[in-house]
Amino acid sequence: GGDMEDGSGRALQVELNTIASSFDCLSTVLSGLHAYVAGRYAGAADDGWLLPENGARDGLAAGLAVAHREYERQFPAADDAPPRRVAIVVQPGERNQMDQRMLEHALQDAHGVAMSRVTLLDVAGA
Repeated sequence: GGDMEDGSGRALQVELNTIASSFDCLSTVLSGLHAYVAGRYAGAADDGWLLPENGARDGLAAGLAVAHREYERQFPAADDAPPRRVAIVVQPGERNQMDQRMLEHALQDAHGVAMSRVTLLDVAGA
């Protein structure tokens, strides 16, 4: 179980859940493109037709920040410990990272929470 504590502040259990977080970021950017195209070429702005804002990236960053805060609340770090970060697990040599960087920047800029990109080998060696 993951209930055991050794006093080190280290995660003793890592749960692997995969989510397609990149599409949250990409859909946020893409909806801006759709609004531009609709306004520029379809006359949508003149007709009062508006596309809704897409807050998927910001919502995902907010959810991760809440989880980070809750972890900090339940497992306070030692005074001399480095700041904790959210880890995004990627494949070795991952080249498709721009969408992941959008999430990283939203999490840092809006919530002050840093994100690190790590591989499963990095996690195993920690």
